[in-house]
Amino acid sequence: MKNDPEKQDLEDAHRVETSSSLETLVIEAIPSLGSHNNITAPSTKSLHTVIPSDDAPAPLTLFQRLQRSQRNSIFQLTLVALLSFLGPGMWNALNGIGGAGLVSAGPANEANIALYTTFAIGGFFGGIVVNRLGFRLSFVLGELGYALYSGSTLAYKHIGSKVFIVAAGTQLGFSAGWFWTAQTATITSYPTDGERGKAVAVWGLIYNSGACIGSLVSLDVTRSDGTSVEIPRSPTWKEATLDLWKCLHREPHLVFIFPMYFASNFFYPYQFNTFNLKHFTIRTRAFNNIIYWLAEIAGNLITGSLLDVKHACFSVRNRAQMCLVILLLSTCGVCTCAFLWQQGAAPITAVSGKIDYTDHVYYTTGAALYAGFGLLAASYTGSLIWLLKPICPNDENRIHLGGIFKGIQSAGGAVAFHINTIGIAPTTELAINWGLLAGGILIAAPMVFKKARSKEEFSNARSVS
Repeated sequence: MKNDPEKQDLEDAHRVETSSSLETLVIEAIPSLGSHNNITAPSTKSLHTVIPSDDAPAPLTLFQRLQRSQRNSIFQLTLVALLSFLGPGMWNALNGIGGAGLVSAGPANEANIALYTTFAIGGFFGGIVVNRLGFRLSFVLGELGYALYSGSTLAYKHIGSKVFIVAAGTQLGFSAGWFWTAQTATITSYPTDGERGKAVAVWGLIYNSGACIGSLVSLDVTRSDGTSVEIPRSPTWKEATLDLWKCLHREPHLVFIFPMYFASNFFYPYQFNTFNLKHFTIRTRAFNNIIYWLAEIAGNLITGSLLDVKHACFSVRNRAQMCLVILLLSTCGVCTCAFLWQQGAAPITAVSGKIDYTDHVYYTTGAALYAGFGLLAASYTGSLIWLLKPICPNDENRIHLGGIFKGIQSAGGAVAFHINTIGIAPTTELAINWGLLAGGILIAAPMVFKKARSKEEFSNARSVS
């Protein structure tokens, strides 16, 4: 029996249409499978031609990709670290060699006394200034201040102007207060809770390793988890000042960490001048300086890694508690070693002169101790920066707390440089450092043990109450 030609044509058309539909479904399904199971879809060119839709997004240009990268929180934190390297990092290099590279520590000490005195003011009220000027201008002014200070030390070698170097230190105190307030706000606000230790470590790595690039720092930032960073700004100077008062009024428990702030820069004059300048030759001091800042880098990396441990047994509060215990033990261990080394080295340098790195017997232990100073300094300061958010979750309050931190820290530095200038016994100076570092931890411990928690824990506690 022969088939009807018209009926056969209809069946053929239906078969082609069905085949085309199935082919389309398979083509659409394969990329979906590939995206979830790492299966690469075959080329569709051999099946049929796909006409691009007018609604498909155009590929990003190079400029657009750079703009998107600029808003990334890790990129922004790297820029802040570079600013720290170019400004305060170079200041550390100058002062770490002892006396800012000058023959006598006196002129640099006087400049640093002026610096830390105004730094205490600039830092304490830094939150007010940063809230009004913004991060970019605060970073720019800070970098310019560090550049002028460095120029003043060079000028002193040629013209011996003590007025210039002291004036440069005075202005740097204010501008550095604004710089460090902005720096502390970014490093505690931009990363997620699980990356804050890593951020401190990366910042310390670059900072301790300038053309001013502060204008590149953006306020429109996205964290690695996709959430936006919003830094509050005060509309007027009056409201910015009131915000500082509200911060202290709402968070009275914060005063218990102030002694740690005071002690966190107190040890530098002892380490740089009493230890390094007094006991070692100039070339050995330069070599010691490299060892010291490499140790600070290692200290930041170790501290950051430990503070970011993610385990059920290590909540934010557990990590804060562990941090203070390790700091206390490290402080006592390093200071004990310094006391023993100092007792043995003082008679030797009095008879034989300053120690050179070719003297392996006495230099090796001194270099190891100096590295210990660097490790302790990085761990102490890095831990304080990390603790800012667990004890003060409010972003607005934390901007002011960061400024208060640098202000009180600088007040301690001013006192320490004055003590170093008047020339008290090295053992007495070491004992003061030891007492302040360990005492600050003991005073802060009860508050940190009780108050430190993650932002989620703060929110849950507030909703329950």
